[in-house]
Amino acid sequence: MGRYCSRVFTLVTLLLVLDNSGVEQEREALLQLRRSLVDPSGLLSSWEGRECCRWEGVNCDRVYGHVINLQLLPQPTKDETSTYSHMGSKLLLACGELNSSLLRLRYLNHLDLSGIDSNHGRIPEFIGSMEELRYLNLSFANFYGMVPQQLGNLTELEVLDLHNEYENLVVDDIPWVSHLQSLKYLDMSGARIVNKRVLMQVISMLPALSHLSLSGCRLHNFHMSSNHLANFTSLVHLQYLDLSSNHFEGPIPSTLFQNMTSLQHLDLSYNSFNLSIPMWFDKFTSLAHLNLEENDIGIMYQVHTLYLNDNLLGGILPSSLCDMELFNLNLANNSLSGSIPDCWKGSLSFLTLSFNKLSGVIPRSLGSLPHLTTLHLNGNHLNGELPQALDYCTDLVILDLGENDLSGRYKRIGLSAIG
Repeated sequence: MGRYCSRVFTLVTLLLVLDNSGVEQEREALLQLRRSLVDPSGLLSSWEGRECCRWEGVNCDRVYGHVINLQLLPQPTKDETSTYSHMGSKLLLACGELNSSLLRLRYLNHLDLSGIDSNHGRIPEFIGSMEELRYLNLSFANFYGMVPQQLGNLTELEVLDLHNEYENLVVDDIPWVSHLQSLKYLDMSGARIVNKRVLMQVISMLPALSHLSLSGCRLHNFHMSSNHLANFTSLVHLQYLDLSSNHFEGPIPSTLFQNMTSLQHLDLSYNSFNLSIPMWFDKFTSLAHLNLEENDIGIMYQVHTLYLNDNLLGGILPSSLCDMELFNLNLANNSLSGSIPDCWKGSLSFLTLSFNKLSGVIPRSLGSLPHLTTLHLNGNHLNGELPQALDYCTDLVILDLGENDLSGRYKRIGLSAIG
Protein backbone atom coordinates (compact mmCIF):
# COMPACT_ATOMS: atom_id res chain seq x y z
CA MET A 1 0.00 0.00 0.00
CA GLY A 2 2.81 2.38 0.88
CA ARG A 3 4.60 1.62 -2.39
CA TYR A 4 1.35 2.34 -4.35
CA CYS A 5 0.82 5.68 -2.59
CA SER A 6 4.43 6.59 -3.27
CA ARG A 7 3.99 5.92 -7.00
CA VAL A 8 0.81 7.97 -7.10
CA PHE A 9 2.57 10.83 -5.32
CA THR A 10 5.49 10.61 -7.75
CA LEU A 11 3.13 10.64 -10.75
CA VAL A 12 1.20 13.64 -9.43
CA THR A 13 4.44 15.48 -8.73
CA LEU A 14 5.66 14.73 -12.26
CA LEU A 15 2.42 15.99 -13.78
CA LEU A 16 2.63 19.20 -11.76
CA VAL A 17 6.21 19.75 -12.86
CA LEU A 18 5.28 19.18 -16.51
CA ASP A 19 2.29 21.47 -16.17
CA ASN A 20 4.39 24.22 -14.59
CA SER A 21 6.89 23.75 -17.39
CA GLY A 22 4.07 24.31 -19.88
CA VAL A 23 3.01 27.51 -18.12
CA GLU A 24 6.62 28.71 -18.18
CA GLN A 25 6.72 28.06 -21.95
CA GLU A 26 3.59 30.16 -22.36
CA ARG A 27 5.19 32.98 -20.39
CA GLU A 28 8.26 32.86 -22.61
CA ALA A 29 6.04 32.81 -25.72
CA LEU A 30 4.35 36.03 -24.56
CA LEU A 31 7.71 37.67 -23.95
CA GLN A 32 8.82 36.72 -27.47
CA LEU A 33 5.63 38.27 -28.81
CA ARG A 34 6.30 41.45 -26.85
CA ARG A 35 9.85 41.67 -28.20
CA SER A 36 8.43 41.58 -31.75
CA LEU A 37 6.25 44.65 -31.10
CA VAL A 38 7.05 48.33 -30.82
CA ASP A 39 5.18 49.71 -27.81
CA PRO A 40 5.71 53.50 -27.65
CA SER A 41 2.78 54.01 -25.25
CA GLY A 42 3.93 51.37 -22.79
CA LEU A 43 0.73 49.37 -23.02
CA LEU A 44 2.62 46.16 -22.33
CA SER A 45 4.79 47.61 -19.57
CA SER A 46 3.21 45.16 -17.11
CA TRP A 47 4.64 42.23 -19.09
CA GLU A 48 7.48 41.41 -16.73
CA GLY A 49 8.00 39.19 -13.72
CA ARG A 50 6.97 35.56 -13.24
CA GLU A 51 3.17 35.92 -12.99
CA CYS A 52 2.13 36.34 -16.63
CA CYS A 53 -1.51 35.85 -15.68
CA ARG A 54 -1.39 39.28 -14.08
CA TRP A 55 -0.13 40.98 -17.22
CA GLU A 56 -2.35 43.47 -19.03
CA GLY A 57 -4.49 41.79 -21.68
CA VAL A 58 -3.68 38.24 -20.51
CA ASN A 59 -6.25 35.98 -18.89
CA CYS A 60 -5.55 32.50 -17.59
CA ASP A 61 -7.43 29.39 -16.61
CA ARG A 62 -8.11 29.61 -12.88
CA VAL A 63 -7.32 25.97 -12.20
CA TYR A 64 -4.14 25.26 -14.15
CA GLY A 65 -2.92 28.78 -14.92
CA HIS A 66 -2.75 28.33 -18.70
CA VAL A 67 -3.20 31.37 -20.94
CA ILE A 68 -6.65 31.16 -22.54
CA ASN A 69 -7.37 34.77 -23.54
CA LEU A 70 -5.07 37.33 -25.18
CA GLN A 71 -6.20 40.85 -26.10
CA LEU A 72 -3.33 43.18 -26.93
CA LEU A 73 -5.34 46.41 -27.05
CA PRO A 74 -8.41 47.42 -25.06
CA GLN A 75 -11.67 47.28 -27.01
CA PRO A 76 -12.59 50.70 -28.41
CA THR A 77 -15.88 52.34 -27.62
CA LYS A 78 -18.49 52.32 -30.35
CA ASP A 79 -17.59 55.87 -31.39
CA GLU A 80 -13.91 54.98 -31.70
CA THR A 81 -14.35 51.97 -33.96
CA SER A 82 -14.22 53.90 -37.22
CA THR A 83 -10.83 55.34 -36.30
CA TYR A 84 -9.47 52.19 -34.70
CA SER A 85 -6.89 51.57 -37.41
CA HIS A 86 -5.42 55.02 -36.88
CA MET A 87 -5.51 54.64 -33.10
CA GLY A 88 -3.82 51.24 -33.31
CA SER A 89 -0.95 52.47 -35.44
CA LYS A 90 0.02 54.79 -32.60
CA LEU A 91 -0.10 52.12 -29.90
CA LEU A 92 1.40 48.83 -31.06
CA LEU A 93 3.46 48.25 -34.18
CA ALA A 94 4.61 44.84 -35.42
CA CYS A 95 8.22 44.47 -36.49
CA GLY A 96 7.98 42.09 -39.43
CA GLU A 97 5.61 39.13 -39.44
CA LEU A 98 3.61 38.22 -36.37
CA ASN A 99 5.71 36.04 -34.05
CA SER A 100 4.91 32.32 -34.27
CA SER A 101 5.53 32.01 -30.52
CA LEU A 102 1.74 32.22 -30.28
CA LEU A 103 1.67 28.53 -31.22
CA ARG A 104 3.01 27.71 -27.78
CA LEU A 105 -0.17 29.09 -26.23
CA ARG A 106 -1.75 25.66 -26.68
CA TYR A 107 -4.82 26.43 -24.57
CA LEU A 108 -5.60 29.82 -26.08
CA ASN A 109 -9.26 30.09 -27.16
CA HIS A 110 -9.60 33.89 -27.47
CA LEU A 111 -7.16 35.90 -29.61
CA ASP A 112 -7.78 39.61 -30.20
CA LEU A 113 -5.19 41.48 -32.26
CA SER A 114 -7.60 44.20 -33.38
CA GLY A 115 -6.19 47.69 -33.67
CA ILE A 116 -2.50 46.81 -33.77
CA ASP A 117 -0.49 48.00 -36.77
CA SER A 118 0.87 44.94 -38.54
CA ASN A 119 2.66 47.26 -40.95
CA HIS A 120 1.00 45.67 -44.02
CA GLY A 121 2.10 42.24 -42.91
CA ARG A 122 0.16 39.16 -43.97
CA ILE A 123 -2.12 37.20 -41.70
CA PRO A 124 0.16 34.29 -40.77
CA GLU A 125 -0.90 30.81 -41.87
CA PHE A 126 0.09 29.36 -38.50
CA ILE A 127 -3.02 30.87 -36.90
CA GLY A 128 -4.92 28.11 -38.70
CA SER A 129 -3.11 25.62 -36.43
CA MET A 130 -4.44 27.17 -33.22
CA GLU A 131 -7.36 24.78 -33.17
CA GLU A 132 -8.60 25.70 -29.67
CA LEU A 133 -9.59 29.18 -30.86
CA ARG A 134 -13.23 30.13 -30.50
CA TYR A 135 -12.70 33.86 -30.94
CA LEU A 136 -10.41 35.51 -33.51
CA ASN A 137 -10.41 39.26 -34.07
CA LEU A 138 -7.97 40.66 -36.64
CA SER A 139 -9.97 43.78 -37.47
CA PHE A 140 -8.38 47.16 -38.23
CA ALA A 141 -4.92 45.64 -37.75
CA ASN A 142 -3.48 46.83 -41.07
CA PHE A 143 -3.02 43.31 -42.38
CA TYR A 144 -2.51 43.07 -46.11
CA GLY A 145 -2.82 40.47 -48.85
CA MET A 146 -4.54 37.09 -49.00
CA VAL A 147 -6.51 35.74 -46.06
CA PRO A 148 -5.01 32.26 -45.53
CA GLN A 149 -7.32 29.33 -46.26
CA GLN A 150 -5.81 27.64 -43.20
CA LEU A 151 -8.28 29.62 -41.07
CA GLY A 152 -10.81 27.06 -42.25
CA ASN A 153 -9.14 24.57 -39.88
CA LEU A 154 -10.50 26.49 -36.88
CA THR A 155 -13.64 24.38 -36.65
CA GLU A 156 -14.40 25.50 -33.07
CA LEU A 157 -14.39 29.17 -34.06
CA GLU A 158 -17.53 31.12 -33.09
CA VAL A 159 -16.35 34.67 -33.85
CA LEU A 160 -14.27 35.73 -36.86
CA ASP A 161 -13.72 39.47 -37.38
CA LEU A 162 -11.66 40.50 -40.43
CA HIS A 163 -13.13 43.98 -40.80
CA ASN A 164 -10.60 46.22 -42.50
CA GLU A 165 -10.37 49.36 -44.59
CA TYR A 166 -9.24 50.17 -48.12
CA GLU A 167 -9.59 46.56 -49.35
CA ASN A 168 -6.25 45.65 -47.81
CA LEU A 169 -7.39 42.04 -47.35
CA VAL A 170 -8.22 39.70 -50.20
CA VAL A 171 -10.38 36.59 -49.79
CA ASP A 172 -9.32 34.51 -52.78
CA ASP A 173 -11.01 31.18 -52.16
CA ILE A 174 -14.12 31.68 -50.04
CA PRO A 175 -15.23 27.99 -49.62
CA TRP A 176 -12.95 27.52 -46.59
CA VAL A 177 -15.44 29.63 -44.61
CA SER A 178 -18.02 26.83 -44.92
CA HIS A 179 -15.81 24.63 -42.69
CA LEU A 180 -16.49 26.95 -39.73
CA GLN A 181 -19.69 25.21 -38.71
CA SER A 182 -19.71 26.71 -35.20
CA LEU A 183 -19.44 30.28 -36.47
CA LYS A 184 -21.95 32.74 -34.99
CA TYR A 185 -20.29 36.05 -35.90
CA LEU A 186 -18.66 36.83 -39.25
CA ASP A 187 -17.40 40.27 -40.32
CA MET A 188 -15.50 40.55 -43.61
CA SER A 189 -16.37 44.20 -44.23
CA GLY A 190 -13.93 45.99 -46.48
CA ALA A 191 -12.36 42.78 -47.82
CA ARG A 192 -11.99 42.22 -51.54
CA ILE A 193 -13.75 38.92 -52.18
CA VAL A 194 -12.44 37.49 -55.44
CA ASN A 195 -14.74 34.51 -55.88
CA LYS A 196 -18.03 36.32 -55.16
CA ARG A 197 -19.94 33.85 -57.33
CA VAL A 198 -20.27 31.34 -54.49
CA LEU A 199 -20.21 33.78 -51.57
CA MET A 200 -23.87 33.53 -50.62
CA GLN A 201 -23.98 29.75 -51.00
CA VAL A 202 -20.99 29.43 -48.68
CA ILE A 203 -22.52 31.70 -46.06
CA SER A 204 -25.80 29.77 -46.20
CA MET A 205 -23.85 26.71 -45.01
CA LEU A 206 -23.21 28.27 -41.58
CA PRO A 207 -26.15 27.01 -39.50
CA ALA A 208 -25.42 28.97 -36.31
CA LEU A 209 -24.66 32.35 -37.89
CA SER A 210 -26.42 35.26 -36.16
CA HIS A 211 -24.21 38.23 -37.15
CA LEU A 212 -23.07 38.90 -40.74
CA SER A 213 -21.28 42.05 -41.93
CA LEU A 214 -20.27 42.42 -45.58
CA SER A 215 -20.12 46.20 -45.80
CA GLY A 216 -17.96 47.64 -48.58
CA CYS A 217 -17.26 44.32 -50.32
CA ARG A 218 -18.31 45.52 -53.80
CA LEU A 219 -21.27 43.18 -53.91
CA HIS A 220 -23.92 43.82 -56.58
CA ASN A 221 -27.20 42.41 -57.87
CA PHE A 222 -25.54 39.35 -59.34
CA HIS A 223 -25.07 38.02 -55.79
CA MET A 224 -28.76 38.43 -55.03
CA SER A 225 -30.04 36.50 -58.05
CA SER A 226 -32.17 33.42 -57.39
CA ASN A 227 -29.39 31.16 -58.69
CA HIS A 228 -27.07 32.35 -55.96
CA LEU A 229 -29.59 32.50 -53.13
CA ALA A 230 -31.09 29.03 -53.42
CA ASN A 231 -30.25 28.13 -49.79
CA PHE A 232 -29.71 31.60 -48.37
CA THR A 233 -33.08 31.54 -46.65
CA SER A 234 -31.69 28.86 -44.33
CA LEU A 235 -30.17 31.66 -42.22
CA VAL A 236 -33.18 31.74 -39.93
CA HIS A 237 -31.03 32.58 -36.89
CA LEU A 238 -29.52 35.70 -38.45
CA GLN A 239 -30.13 38.71 -36.19
CA TYR A 240 -27.66 41.25 -37.59
CA LEU A 241 -27.08 41.88 -41.30
CA ASP A 242 -24.96 44.69 -42.73
CA LEU A 243 -24.80 44.98 -46.53
CA SER A 244 -24.09 48.72 -46.58
CA SER A 245 -21.75 50.50 -49.01
CA ASN A 246 -22.08 47.97 -51.82
CA HIS A 247 -23.40 48.27 -55.39
CA PHE A 248 -26.92 46.87 -55.05
CA GLU A 249 -29.60 48.59 -57.10
CA GLY A 250 -33.24 48.25 -58.06
CA PRO A 251 -35.99 46.93 -55.76
CA ILE A 252 -35.10 45.20 -52.50
CA PRO A 253 -35.27 41.46 -53.34
CA SER A 254 -37.68 39.32 -51.34
CA THR A 255 -35.56 36.22 -52.07
CA LEU A 256 -32.78 37.47 -49.84
CA PHE A 257 -34.64 38.71 -46.77
CA GLN A 258 -38.19 37.50 -46.37
CA ASN A 259 -37.41 34.34 -44.35
CA MET A 260 -34.91 36.06 -42.04
CA THR A 261 -37.61 36.59 -39.46
CA SER A 262 -35.14 36.84 -36.55
CA LEU A 263 -33.50 40.01 -37.89
CA GLN A 264 -33.05 42.77 -35.33
CA HIS A 265 -30.56 44.97 -37.22
CA LEU A 266 -30.58 45.54 -41.00
CA ASP A 267 -28.25 48.02 -42.68
CA LEU A 268 -28.71 48.56 -46.44
CA SER A 269 -27.40 52.12 -46.49
CA TYR A 270 -25.23 53.56 -49.26
CA ASN A 271 -26.51 51.36 -52.06
CA SER A 272 -28.84 52.22 -54.94
CA PHE A 273 -32.04 50.44 -53.95
CA ASN A 274 -35.15 52.13 -55.33
CA LEU A 275 -38.94 51.85 -55.47
CA SER A 276 -40.90 51.34 -52.27
CA ILE A 277 -39.98 49.29 -49.24
CA PRO A 278 -41.70 45.90 -49.65
CA MET A 279 -44.72 45.15 -47.47
CA TRP A 280 -43.26 41.79 -46.45
CA PHE A 281 -41.04 43.79 -44.10
CA ASP A 282 -43.90 43.55 -41.62
CA LYS A 283 -42.79 39.96 -41.00
CA PHE A 284 -39.72 41.34 -39.24
CA THR A 285 -41.40 41.54 -35.86
CA SER A 286 -38.03 41.64 -34.06
CA LEU A 287 -36.50 44.37 -36.25
CA ALA A 288 -35.32 47.26 -34.08
CA HIS A 289 -32.85 49.07 -36.36
CA LEU A 290 -33.20 49.70 -40.10
CA ASN A 291 -30.78 51.94 -41.98
CA LEU A 292 -31.63 52.85 -45.58
CA GLU A 293 -29.64 56.07 -45.85
CA GLU A 294 -28.41 57.20 -49.26
CA ASN A 295 -30.70 55.03 -51.40
CA ASP A 296 -33.52 55.95 -53.77
CA ILE A 297 -36.43 54.36 -52.01
CA GLY A 298 -39.68 55.24 -50.62
CA ILE A 299 -41.89 54.45 -47.00
CA MET A 300 -42.37 51.76 -44.54
CA TYR A 301 -43.23 49.77 -41.42
CA GLN A 302 -42.50 49.09 -37.72
CA VAL A 303 -39.06 49.63 -36.19
CA HIS A 304 -37.68 51.72 -33.32
CA THR A 305 -35.06 53.62 -35.33
CA LEU A 306 -35.83 54.66 -38.89
CA TYR A 307 -33.37 56.64 -41.01
CA LEU A 308 -34.62 57.44 -44.51
CA ASN A 309 -32.87 60.77 -44.86
CA ASP A 310 -31.14 61.81 -48.09
CA ASN A 311 -33.22 59.65 -50.39
CA LEU A 312 -35.68 60.57 -53.13
CA LEU A 313 -38.83 60.01 -51.08
CA GLY A 314 -41.90 61.73 -52.47
CA GLY A 315 -45.60 61.89 -51.65
CA ILE A 316 -47.23 62.67 -48.33
CA LEU A 317 -46.36 61.50 -44.84
CA PRO A 318 -48.65 58.55 -44.01
CA SER A 319 -50.55 58.71 -40.73
CA SER A 320 -49.38 55.12 -40.12
CA LEU A 321 -46.09 56.62 -38.95
CA CYS A 322 -47.91 57.63 -35.77
CA ASP A 323 -48.73 53.99 -35.03
CA MET A 324 -45.12 52.85 -35.20
CA GLU A 325 -43.23 52.39 -31.94
CA LEU A 326 -40.48 54.76 -33.03
CA PHE A 327 -37.83 56.38 -30.86
CA ASN A 328 -35.92 58.04 -33.72
CA LEU A 329 -37.31 59.16 -37.10
CA ASN A 330 -35.20 60.95 -39.70
CA LEU A 331 -36.82 61.82 -43.05
CA ALA A 332 -34.73 64.90 -43.80
CA ASN A 333 -33.59 65.94 -47.28
CA ASN A 334 -36.31 64.27 -49.32
CA SER A 335 -39.21 65.59 -51.41
CA LEU A 336 -42.09 64.87 -49.03
CA SER A 337 -45.08 67.19 -49.45
CA GLY A 338 -48.49 67.86 -47.92
CA SER A 339 -49.16 68.42 -44.24
CA ILE A 340 -47.63 66.75 -41.21
CA PRO A 341 -50.17 64.21 -39.86
CA ASP A 342 -51.81 65.23 -36.59
CA CYS A 343 -51.77 61.90 -34.77
CA TRP A 344 -48.45 61.74 -32.90
CA LYS A 345 -48.14 59.74 -29.70
CA GLY A 346 -45.76 57.35 -28.01
CA SER A 347 -42.06 57.48 -27.07
CA LEU A 348 -40.60 59.41 -30.02
CA SER A 349 -37.56 61.38 -28.85
CA PHE A 350 -35.92 62.45 -32.13
CA LEU A 351 -37.92 63.77 -35.11
CA THR A 352 -36.32 65.31 -38.18
CA LEU A 353 -38.45 66.36 -41.15
CA SER A 354 -36.24 69.21 -42.33
CA PHE A 355 -35.65 70.19 -45.96
CA ASN A 356 -38.73 68.70 -47.52
CA LYS A 357 -41.76 70.39 -49.12
CA LEU A 358 -44.11 70.06 -46.17
CA SER A 359 -46.82 72.69 -45.77
CA GLY A 360 -49.65 73.61 -43.40
CA VAL A 361 -49.48 74.07 -39.65
CA ILE A 362 -47.44 72.29 -37.02
CA PRO A 363 -49.79 69.62 -35.57
CA ARG A 364 -50.90 69.99 -31.97
CA SER A 365 -50.36 66.28 -31.34
CA LEU A 366 -46.58 66.84 -31.23
CA GLY A 367 -47.30 68.09 -27.72
CA SER A 368 -48.29 64.50 -26.88
CA LEU A 369 -44.67 63.39 -27.14
CA PRO A 370 -43.39 63.80 -23.57
CA HIS A 371 -39.96 62.33 -24.38
CA LEU A 372 -39.28 64.49 -27.44
CA THR A 373 -35.81 66.05 -27.14
CA THR A 374 -35.06 67.05 -30.74
CA LEU A 375 -37.43 68.50 -33.34
CA HIS A 376 -36.17 69.66 -36.75
CA LEU A 377 -38.86 71.11 -39.06
CA ASN A 378 -36.67 73.70 -40.78
CA GLY A 379 -36.49 74.16 -44.52
CA ASN A 380 -40.16 73.50 -45.34
CA HIS A 381 -43.25 75.60 -46.21
CA LEU A 382 -44.95 75.46 -42.82
CA ASN A 383 -47.10 78.39 -41.72
CA GLY A 384 -49.35 79.56 -38.91
CA GLU A 385 -48.64 79.89 -35.22
CA LEU A 386 -46.77 77.54 -32.97
CA PRO A 387 -49.23 75.30 -31.12
CA GLN A 388 -49.25 75.92 -27.38
CA ALA A 389 -49.24 72.16 -26.96
CA LEU A 390 -45.46 72.20 -27.61
CA ASP A 391 -45.10 73.60 -24.10
CA TYR A 392 -45.88 70.09 -22.84
CA CYS A 393 -42.68 68.77 -24.48
CA THR A 394 -40.71 69.42 -21.31
CA ASP A 395 -37.68 67.38 -22.46
CA LEU A 396 -37.27 69.37 -25.67
CA VAL A 397 -33.68 70.59 -26.03
CA ILE A 398 -33.33 71.31 -29.77
CA LEU A 399 -36.07 73.06 -31.75
CA ASP A 400 -35.26 74.17 -35.31
CA LEU A 401 -38.09 75.86 -37.22
CA GLY A 402 -36.08 78.11 -39.54
CA GLU A 403 -36.87 78.74 -43.21
CA ASN A 404 -40.64 78.48 -42.73
CA ASP A 405 -43.42 81.05 -42.40
CA LEU A 406 -44.25 80.61 -38.73
CA SER A 407 -45.23 83.02 -35.99
CA GLY A 408 -45.63 82.89 -32.24
CA ARG A 409 -43.30 81.98 -29.40
CA TYR A 410 -42.26 78.79 -27.67
CA LYS A 411 -43.20 79.93 -24.18
CA ARG A 412 -41.13 77.49 -22.15
CA ILE A 413 -37.89 79.00 -23.39
CA GLY A 414 -39.19 82.13 -25.08
CA LEU A 415 -37.92 81.08 -28.49
CA SER A 416 -39.25 83.06 -31.44
CA ALA A 417 -40.55 80.92 -34.28
CA ILE A 418 -39.46 82.74 -37.40
CA GLY A 419 -38.73 81.40 -40.86
